[in-house]
Amino acid sequence: HRARYCTYDISAYLRPGKNVIGFWLGTSWSIFPKYQTKDKPAAPLVLAQAAIIMPDNHNGIFVTGEHWKTHPSPNRLLGVWDFMHYGGELYDANQEIPNWSSPDFDDSDWKLAKVFHPHLELSAQMVEPNRLVSALQPVAVEPLGKDVYRVDMGRNFAGWVEVDVRGQPGARIDLEFSERKDEAMTHRLHSAYIIGPKGQGTFRNHFNYSVGRWITIRGLDHPPKAAEVRGYLVRTGYERAGHFACSNPLLNRIYETTLWTFENLSLGGYVVDCPHRERMGYGGDAHATILAGLANYHLGALYTTWAQDWRDVQEKDGNLPYTAPTYWGGGGPAWCGFCITMPWEVYERCGDRRILEENFPTMQAWLRFLETKSRKDMLVRWGGEWDFLGDWLWPGAEGVNGDTRETLFFNNCYWIFNLETAARVADVLGQKETAAGYRRRAEQVRQAVHQTFYNTQDSSYVNGQEAYLAIALLVDLPPEQDRPAVWKRLEQEILVHRQGHIWAGITGGAMLFRALQRADRPDLVLPMALKEDYPGWGDMLRQRATTFWESWEGKLSLLHSSYLYIGGWFHEGLAGIRPSPAAPGFQHFVIKPGVFARDSVSWVRASYDSLYGEIRSDWQLKDGKLRLEVAVPVNTTATVYVPATAPSSVTEGDQPLKKAAGVKLVGEDMGFVRVEVGSGRYTFVSPEPFAVAPGR
Repeated sequence: HRARYCTYDISAYLRPGKNVIGFWLGTSWSIFPKYQTKDKPAAPLVLAQAAIIMPDNHNGIFVTGEHWKTHPSPNRLLGVWDFMHYGGELYDANQEIPNWSSPDFDDSDWKLAKVFHPHLELSAQMVEPNRLVSALQPVAVEPLGKDVYRVDMGRNFAGWVEVDVRGQPGARIDLEFSERKDEAMTHRLHSAYIIGPKGQGTFRNHFNYSVGRWITIRGLDHPPKAAEVRGYLVRTGYERAGHFACSNPLLNRIYETTLWTFENLSLGGYVVDCPHRERMGYGGDAHATILAGLANYHLGALYTTWAQDWRDVQEKDGNLPYTAPTYWGGGGPAWCGFCITMPWEVYERCGDRRILEENFPTMQAWLRFLETKSRKDMLVRWGGEWDFLGDWLWPGAEGVNGDTRETLFFNNCYWIFNLETAARVADVLGQKETAAGYRRRAEQVRQAVHQTFYNTQDSSYVNGQEAYLAIALLVDLPPEQDRPAVWKRLEQEILVHRQGHIWAGITGGAMLFRALQRADRPDLVLPMALKEDYPGWGDMLRQRATTFWESWEGKLSLLHSSYLYIGGWFHEGLAGIRPSPAAPGFQHFVIKPGVFARDSVSWVRASYDSLYGEIRSDWQLKDGKLRLEVAVPVNTTATVYVPATAPSSVTEGDQPLKKAAGVKLVGEDMGFVRVEVGSGRYTFVSPEPFAVAPGR
């Protein structure tokens, strides 16, 4: 078990003479059943030390201990802080203790604190604290009956609320939170306020948070005014890094809704599946959210901290739970294997190899564990009902599906994905023999899986759904001579059989988008993004969703991590801003715009705030020409792919490429002219039509 400490500068609060330091503790994760040990109670604990440094060297160290005093506060937990019952807060204004934190307060009737010595490893909190980052106001208030009102906050959100109330002293006002207008409470999320002797007051969250769009207020004897109800999105205080806009309103709405959903899932230094029912850091879901997160936010600190959580929960045999730091819930190899995927993808974008050094032992232990679950170069099913999941929540999915042939195939392909990623990590760390060993093992598994599952009659694997064909191509499962046929099969599955719709779930969709992005196939992603009927992001928005759902059908959670993988595609697939594995952290990067569907997207503006400065990729199709504007930060270089039929047709700054300053022509590549540039701003112009081929 680990506890992270925070450091605060309190000097501005100190006054000459007597001072007092007090703590207001609230019940939350301290009572989570999985965190209970024999050496600590199911109650909040505090360990603190204050160092007072005086100019005259009369310094003092003050620490918490048995001489401190305690008293119940007006705030207590409503709920049990567990699955589907995280509840809320009850604040009784009649229990307020005026001036309790003043030096002259009489605490003679307070009890001495109890002291415990839990076995915890202390480390500094290295991620930004939670912040109130967005304010919401009601868009409607309607009466539901006597003293009952429903407030519509306009959009689904996770965070804090403030409600100004007035009434008889001792009257109780109940607040119920819901994602759906036709239900009073989602997963028993509720709070309450007991009016104090003044006959008025304000409920506000302190130690818990609510989720929903609608607030049902019970016990209020007057209609609340819109100004008396306020909502606040609360999340980890990371900064924005990426921005995107284009000519297509639907794509802009999908992009913005993806980001709003992500932010509502990232309170507390990790990314949860949902903020109401479970609040768990699932590794499977994280394969989807990390693509959106890293493209749009500075998340190095968050993922570095979360990686430490995954190290902490690993078992002695190398196995991992499916969530961290919460170690609860169901999953499969693609949940635990996030311990490999996440450090590598963070390294690609942030360039700090320490995240690889710190987590490589965890990766190796996980891969050793997988070997114990394999037979004849393939993983075999292990565990109980919730222990061998593959893809999850694809359209129409029913049941757990841990025993299917499709799941066995998916999990073995994912094993290859883990092995190949670990090999790249070993390369960076200079462990060439280890890298070679992982690649040999990946090839052994690759041959066994291909021979077991490949259908030569239709160039497919298992049932031929998008996720299974995509992960096969992502890990190079088909031999080279079969890959064109498998790609054609995937194209037919997406464009013909599914008529352009996505047909994948959480982990399967995350692998699908990685495969399509690696192969430069925005022509296969765009149809999915533009669909406004089931299944798709546009279908959710058509039904007035303000956050993306857990399932394509919308029957489960309405604020969930499931399908956020599209959030990284806008920058990489359309704007074309991509990290280069050879120079991580965007010291060198690639700009390869997805210019191929003029009727759907005629312009794109995108930026990414890298460690070196702002990267920009803005392009527009107008008057028969493509205009591509690129910004390359100081001390970086970029490879730019300009859609064009030939180098001679391209200009930069009104000069032919051969005469353009700072531009080096490298060659042609399937409908692109490839150039190398240093820091600066460039404007490339090329005439239509382009000869950009699918699968470029």
